Amino acid sequence: MTRIRDFKKRHPRAYRNLRDQLRQGSRFKTFGVAIIIELGRWKALTKVPIIGDLIETMNGLLAGHVSDIELIDSANLKHGVREIVRQNVILPEILEVDVLIIGSGPGAAVATEIEMHNSESNICVIERGSYPRTPISLHHSLTHVINDFFQAGQEMILAPGFPLYAQGNVLGGGSEVNSGLYHKLPELYRDKYSHALGISPNEWLASEIETESNLMPEKMNVSPHDSMLSRGVDGGKLICENVPRWRTYTADGAYLHRGMNRIFWNSEHVQNRINLYHDSKAIHIATENKKFLEVTVQNTHSRIKTKIRTHRIHLAGGAISTPNLLAKSNLIGWGQTEFSWHPMNRIVAATVSSDLGAGDIDPFQAWTPDRSLKFGSAVSTAPLLSVALGRHVSILEASKLRSFYSSFSSSGKGGIFPHIGMPWYRFSEQDRRNADSGIAILTKIITQGGGKIINLEKISSRKFSTVHIFGTLPIDSSIYIKGSNQLCSDDRIRVSDASILPFGPGVNPQGVVMTTVRLANRNLVSK
Repeated sequence: MTRIRDFKKRHPRAYRNLRDQLRQGSRFKTFGVAIIIELGRWKALTKVPIIGDLIETMNGLLAGHVSDIELIDSANLKHGVREIVRQNVILPEILEVDVLIIGSGPGAAVATEIEMHNSESNICVIERGSYPRTPISLHHSLTHVINDFFQAGQEMILAPGFPLYAQGNVLGGGSEVNSGLYHKLPELYRDKYSHALGISPNEWLASEIETESNLMPEKMNVSPHDSMLSRGVDGGKLICENVPRWRTYTADGAYLHRGMNRIFWNSEHVQNRINLYHDSKAIHIATENKKFLEVTVQNTHSRIKTKIRTHRIHLAGGAISTPNLLAKSNLIGWGQTEFSWHPMNRIVAATVSSDLGAGDIDPFQAWTPDRSLKFGSAVSTAPLLSVALGRHVSILEASKLRSFYSSFSSSGKGGIFPHIGMPWYRFSEQDRRNADSGIAILTKIITQGGGKIINLEKISSRKFSTVHIFGTLPIDSSIYIKGSNQLCSDDRIRVSDASILPFGPGVNPQGVVMTTVRLANRNLVSK
């Protein structure tokens, strides 16, 4: 690893990219990254537990930004700019509304839709992030991470190995930055989810149909023979499927990504009914006044504060932001928070350039028959492969590499660390067994699929990351009025995002979140 000043001299554009990413985080985190990069010059420290892992991550970060500049230079930036929604940017000093939606992801869209159908209420939506700024050609690059992810994706779980996770920080939330895979809730979990929500399985199925009609997912018209993962499980004991995505495909292979902006916030009907403000972060909820709730909102750029008075709130800011806001507003205790996720172990393998997954993901996924383990393709762009391997990966080399993962639903204990606001997690013995089994099975899948593992010495069932976090305030928790998503501390406040998932669904959860939020708010529909 090199000194930061040497990196700046050799790769000035990559350095500026790195600097922009670091500035998205706290000063403490930025200082820590700089120290770790400098420590990496001493090879002896790379073998020290934890420190060595952090040095390796930082080494990959430097290499990733060099690859990112190469990707930017090769991309066609004139085409593929994401569809954006522009509404009021600056909030007035005081705003009075009937309903306030905090967040703009899938849960927020469902909550807004229900409120619109329920009455002629004056509805306001606020979003911490800005509108999407990244061209499609740079999706899954580090530039994309800087533009559209909270703290530029530099978020850690307080757990052994400090697993990394990422959250969308953009209008449309996670639906605008994820890979768009659509899953129904696996059948073996349906009864448990229905019980947690206090509904019948048939009610779940009806809501699931409504979710699917909104997302309109389609399968890619591709051959399983072009998928290393599909080839690897052929004839085996695993379940393998071509998973649909909330995309509309065209005859030439191009697609339209059907995130919340395209299917909901851009709707003329929606824009005529709501006031939507981005770059607006809720920092406190006051409940003392029985006539209205008062939310303090701060512009993320100017730091100007606004007071929004409302009769009802839907919190849909995400599985970390929502419990943080409630705890800091003294509406729940920090000890009432939980934390669930899908821990992932990754393997990078060499394959042929024609295999699915170059620059995006292979849509095929596999499961063990009991659904305890899932296997899939991770994003395989040159910058992200560089980060994973801890060295520079060129665009040409990236075309012959694919990143895969094994994952499972967590079963340990976790929560949100008081005041710091970071998630913490303690692994269970079952988690450890799942990680070991997942790595062993994934290794076999890659070998049988014709791949060659190239990061064998770095593979560890103790190195985790995740792109799915949820369940910080599960719907069957005692903080809610039984059978609803309304807080016991103030029933004018509802939680309408991934926080309310009762446990990990074992699949990409956006569809499950939308279905769960719709059912959690069913008493609003019936009024």
